[in-house]
Amino acid sequence: MCCPGSRPGNANTCSVALSRPFATRTPAPSAVLEPSCTSDVAIATYTKILQITPTYAPYYYGRAYHHVEKAACEFDLAIANYTEAIRLKPDYVDAYNGRAYAYSQKHEFGKASKDYQEVVKLRQPPPMEMTPKAEPAAATGVGRHRCRTKT
Repeated sequence: MCCPGSRPGNANTCSVALSRPFATRTPAPSAVLEPSCTSDVAIATYTKILQITPTYAPYYYGRAYHHVEKAACEFDLAIANYTEAIRLKPDYVDAYNGRAYAYSQKHEFGKASKDYQEVVKLRQPPPMEMTPKAEPAAATGVGRHRCRTKT
């Protein structure tokens, strides 16, 4: 069985029977599909799941990923799904990275570059807070002879 709750069928079709409790659990995308799923089956499964849980960004990412993996390389559909994942979760680094790849495969290098820049920006560690350092002894005069001026 390729998909959760699937009924037997040929390798390229998968009729998915999802119940309402499945939608309330919101499993991770990796838990939804087995590795043996074909891209067509995976796309159909994600589409069915998104009808129940339309606001979970990783499902759009998963569907987009499989659009890219198909032999036909459905980059436009992948871009649309990555874009929706980004809309739902603006800091979704993997979605920016996937969309940048899809843009680059379409030779839309300006858009790809913008997305890759966003990936770099989002992966930057937060700036460290600097605590004020104590002044060295030379600056404070501690431990040094002070010059005396003649009056």
